[in-house]
Amino acid sequence: MTADTLHVDVHACTETALRVVQGCGPPPATRLPQGLLRGEDLLPGWDEEWVLLERERLRQLRLHAFNALAETLVRERKPALALEATWESMRTEPLRESAHRAARRSCGAAAKPTW
Repeated sequence: MTADTLHVDVHACTETALRVVQGCGPPPATRLPQGLLRGEDLLPGWDEEWVLLERERLRQLRLHAFNALAETLVRERKPALALEATWESMRTEPLRESAHRAARRSCGAAAKPTW
């Protein structure tokens, strides 16, 4: 296998999350970015210090991306997709207040008529 054919999930997740946070991602018109949804913990079960730091960095980046994505989807009047993004954020970090705020905004947007 060559470097050209090798696909690394961590790279895809990081690139997708950075594009979303920076507002440069593709318009999420019909679905959530798959690079974020597949982002599981880095090297589960490993406890080396560098892995712990990188795992937390990636988790935080993913959470910021989900919150930014939810805000964008609420502005685009796509509350159902916004809720999906907030649920994923809450699944990753259940006690994170920003995820709960985003969920309330998404629910509020879903209750408003779009005409």
